[in-house]
Amino acid sequence: MFNWLRSFHFALKDRNLHFFLYGSILVLGGLLIRQIYFVKPVDLYQEALLSKISQFDLEQSLQQVPETIKPDSIKVPILIYHSVRPHSSGETAMQLHYEVAPDAFESQLKYLRDNGYTVISLEYLVESLSDNITLPPKSIVITFDDGWKNQYGYAFPLLKKYADTATFFITSDYVGGGYFLTWDQIRVMDNSGMTIGGHTRTHPYLVSVKDPAVLKNEITGSKLLIEKQIGHSIDLFAYPYGHYNDTVIQAVKDAGFRSARSTYKGVFHTSADLYTLKGLEVTDDMKAFASSIQ
Repeated sequence: MFNWLRSFHFALKDRNLHFFLYGSILVLGGLLIRQIYFVKPVDLYQEALLSKISQFDLEQSLQQVPETIKPDSIKVPILIYHSVRPHSSGETAMQLHYEVAPDAFESQLKYLRDNGYTVISLEYLVESLSDNITLPPKSIVITFDDGWKNQYGYAFPLLKKYADTATFFITSDYVGGGYFLTWDQIRVMDNSGMTIGGHTRTHPYLVSVKDPAVLKNEITGSKLLIEKQIGHSIDLFAYPYGHYNDTVIQAVKDAGFRSARSTYKGVFHTSADLYTLKGLEVTDDMKAFASSIQ
């Protein structure tokens, strides 16, 4: 290689071309070395996150319908998390909306413990709504969307540390790819008392899906795949982007799900809301966190 470059160097008649060639080699070599040794996984993770999250995602998620508190409502905040990972420089407001740092997540779990909250499973909330079961005072539910691998690395150990449970809604076709959970990790969490739920196969905006076969494949197909991998049925579903319509709700029912959670903001639920459960998207802001669940 070096002999070839030396020969090529002497063959060059244009001194400027000589400098250009060697300068280009040095620049390209530097970029290659940087890519191999200095590009951290967190930077690649940001790229993966941005490939999923769009302005559409954020705008749709933030659209809200005023909460109606019915006479038979029970108050149980359902917390919604996506990624739990350390922040890095250069993150956008969109990324920060979907990320909670591990120390902030632990502070939130500690706040729940120190202020008398009882973390219950989403399954138990659904049972209480269906069968009129009285829940502990200040009950609260923790959920995670999408199936990011950092949920296993950062959130799962903290949930175990505080003896809390949570529901993980899995986008089944993402499993094992890039920065998403593996089936082995999902099975570990399932066997450790976490609840596994469905979140479609490919995370489409279900309201815009017009083909009934595609809708069924996304919802029923994901359910069947997850059940095959973890060895038992799953009953809970979360709508990608949090939105639904009557057609989507019927498809979720037809798939055999017992309940579904949206991202519409609210903390009050009734037995009529089993397929339209509301939630609270969580950020690092502790003041907002405390205020939203009180």
